[in-house]
Amino acid sequence: MAVRTEHQIGAWVENPGPGARVVIRDDLPLPSPSAEEVLIKLDCTGVCHSDLYSITGKTPMQVNIAGHEGIGHIIKGRSQHGLRIYPTSKWLYTVNVTDLTVVAGSNVSQGLIGKRVGIKWLYKYCDDCEICSKDVTYCPNQKNPGRNVPGTFQRNYSLTLCLPKEQHLLSVEYICSIAKPLTFIPDGITSELAAPLLCAGITIYSAILKLRLKPGEWLLLPGAGGGLGHLGIQIAHALGFKVIAVDSGESKRKLCLELGATRFLDFKVDDVDKTVKELTNGYGVHGAVCLAGNKAGYAQAIAQLRNTGVLVCVGLAMEELPISPFMMIVRGISVFGSSVGTEQEMKSLLEMASEGKIKAIVDVFDFQELDEVLEKLRINGISGRAVRQPVVPTTPRMPRTPSKTPVPTDGRVLRGEPILPSADFDLGKTTAETKLQAKVITGEDIYDTTGLTKVSDEVVTVDELLGPLAQEDIPILRCVGLNYAKHIKEAGRSPPPFPFIFFKPVPSVIGHNEDVIIPKICQDDQADYEGELCLVLDRDCKDVSEADALSYVGAYTCGNDISSRKLQRDPAFAGRIPQWGFSKGFDTFAPLGPVLVNADLIKDPAKLHLKTIINGEVRQDESVGDLLFGVPYLISYLSSGTTLQKGSVIMTGTPGGVGAGLNPPKYLVPGNVMEVEISEIGTLKNGVKFA
Repeated sequence: MAVRTEHQIGAWVENPGPGARVVIRDDLPLPSPSAEEVLIKLDCTGVCHSDLYSITGKTPMQVNIAGHEGIGHIIKGRSQHGLRIYPTSKWLYTVNVTDLTVVAGSNVSQGLIGKRVGIKWLYKYCDDCEICSKDVTYCPNQKNPGRNVPGTFQRNYSLTLCLPKEQHLLSVEYICSIAKPLTFIPDGITSELAAPLLCAGITIYSAILKLRLKPGEWLLLPGAGGGLGHLGIQIAHALGFKVIAVDSGESKRKLCLELGATRFLDFKVDDVDKTVKELTNGYGVHGAVCLAGNKAGYAQAIAQLRNTGVLVCVGLAMEELPISPFMMIVRGISVFGSSVGTEQEMKSLLEMASEGKIKAIVDVFDFQELDEVLEKLRINGISGRAVRQPVVPTTPRMPRTPSKTPVPTDGRVLRGEPILPSADFDLGKTTAETKLQAKVITGEDIYDTTGLTKVSDEVVTVDELLGPLAQEDIPILRCVGLNYAKHIKEAGRSPPPFPFIFFKPVPSVIGHNEDVIIPKICQDDQADYEGELCLVLDRDCKDVSEADALSYVGAYTCGNDISSRKLQRDPAFAGRIPQWGFSKGFDTFAPLGPVLVNADLIKDPAKLHLKTIINGEVRQDESVGDLLFGVPYLISYLSSGTTLQKGSVIMTGTPGGVGAGLNPPKYLVPGNVMEVEISEIGTLKNGVKFA
């Protein structure tokens, strides 16, 4: 493994053994991959009891950095970028972050760059011995992170320790790994929740499978309230087994029962032997996985087995197994040892997790608290798994550049798709404190359908949400006037027989969180707001029928048709016939955002609800279903004899409640905060300033 001149921070174990000391050092070399390795920027890593065993000398440790439950991204190069993010499936928005890159080994496919992967206990196996031909997890020549190759307790900058109530997560940064045994982490599961599955999860999953139980049969789990146990309960429950969880304490009783245990037995209070026999018609359990790392736990597990029962040993007890060959013979008991699991088992486990069938319980700690985490593990003071998680640093917001010219070296505009904290999260209310993460999208054309533009596995952190569309993304902005009955009435007009169409210049477009600048010509009690549903076409269309119209919509977003009423309606300025183009076409007069929502997620735009809020006061509040001319009709009408270009934006009209329609009128002034909120889309927010 070559070494770079850069350095990173890591947890260095001085003199692994009984008197070991863990020191946080900032002079550890940043590794560079060999021909068969990749460099991984770690998101987080789990901390498990076997790390504690290695550090304290109970098991051999030939290196000075522990850890073997790492999740991160294969990266390339080293630089800082701003980030503009668009989604191809759901959201479209812009953010800025810091990104890192490093070159993969020469023998490694560059197609791996950006993939999210897991670093497990099995770092490398020889694939050349008799054992490997049967099960590579028991290869006598294997290498393991934290045992004979550097582990995952290392980082380059700011990180955090995450513990699952009894499962700890720790923060890390860079590690080299052989590309072959890496596990690809599927979407649908966060890095923090995936990390504990790489050792604790796969170990208990493989152990349970070795029992060969049938649905409805009994499983005993001594040590059920710990890191492996709380995952084991969920796995067994998902597989249809009846679980007797054995541990001690009211908190663990509650945890085990909530996770799906059929019965919890406190070994300090309950008569375990008697209760198990009662539950199993006097026979005992069909199988047991002993997670307790002591002789008493194993003795208890063996005592509760029925004849022909199966015991799988997982807990790292150093004492002799309390069962004689004679007892195994006369009772037909089988005993297996189990350490981690196969790659196929790992894939199956991650699939269960991504489907929500199992979930690690995680607490969060600072990296500097690693000693405290290890001590909690030593005294069994955690109810889950410990995980260390890094914080991705962000750069200051970089202004959006409408051209394709190079941007400053401290930032660049990228595209990406958010990882939502919850299904109903309003991205328009994202701040730096939200720590929203997003996946970077590669490709230049946000409307691409060939696959050239796609979501990568590279994850970044949002510093500030910007607008979803740059001006160069929009060929034309069509607007519909007088399309809600209440607005027509407040404007003193009659319903038009056909849609009333006007246009806004592309330079009028701005994004979310940007200020609308009112020019001097319309500062005298006339600047007004108009919240609207907007749609974006994802391909060219012409002469479209109403039945096919919605198939041309790529996404929906919120819009605000800023208007100057005197220039629009006052005969002294507009003449006898109201004019719309000039009065609504000033720079910044078309805010759009905060995101684009894929049209596939909004089956019927008529069911959306729109609100416009000015300084906290709801001014407009109406269903989009009240449109005089609905979205399908508008697209069909506008495409009559006219090619609507890919990327065209259509603003569908505003409901009643504009400032000019109030009594007395309320026009925009400096300091106003405008929010256009549409259900299933989010909130577009803009301030107001006078030029």
